[in-house]
Amino acid sequence: YNISSIWPNASSFLQPIKYYLNLTDEVIAVSQAAADFISILIDYAPIRIIPNGIDTSRFTPDLRDSDKNQILFVGRLVHRKGSHILLRAFKKVLKEEPDVRLTFVGNGYMRTGLESSVCDSKIADQVEFLGDVSSQELPRIYANAGIFVLPSLYAESFGMVLLEAMSSGLPVVASRTGGVPEVIDDGMDGILVKPGSEAELANAIL
Repeated sequence: YNISSIWPNASSFLQPIKYYLNLTDEVIAVSQAAADFISILIDYAPIRIIPNGIDTSRFTPDLRDSDKNQILFVGRLVHRKGSHILLRAFKKVLKEEPDVRLTFVGNGYMRTGLESSVCDSKIADQVEFLGDVSSQELPRIYANAGIFVLPSLYAESFGMVLLEAMSSGLPVVASRTGGVPEVIDDGMDGILVKPGSEAELANAIL
């Protein structure tokens, strides 16, 4: 899942972007991983790292009414976000903890396949797809969960949802990829796992 090797070749098609980037006084990146990724296009302009931030007055433990058995995913349902890996890991978790539930927030081209897998596995009562939700609804959804999981496979430059989840008081499990290790100190702020490993993800959730 390491796409850095194809980036230098792809950059040859991005000469217009490279030209304008090098006219800037400074380029801002949200993480060191993002800075490393964009640096192939930058010859002169310095890169400054300024991490993303969130409104902690909106995402707050004060809203907590958590269901400890609910696992939450927030993001696009696309391959690189690893929602399919989470669903497979969830099936493993169910063998140990049959009362857990999984909620997906977000939409994407993988949703239909995920829903079919849920039906085929006869776990429809334990998996919920909320689709896109409003920014007003999101803090309450975090507050109602027991654990947050970000199972990205690659190209995760930062992971804003991790900040939202932690600010809401949730324990987090995330893939060790991109800028995620800059947000999560493994074993301190959460648990990091190998991207794509269903077994590691399931064990970390348990």
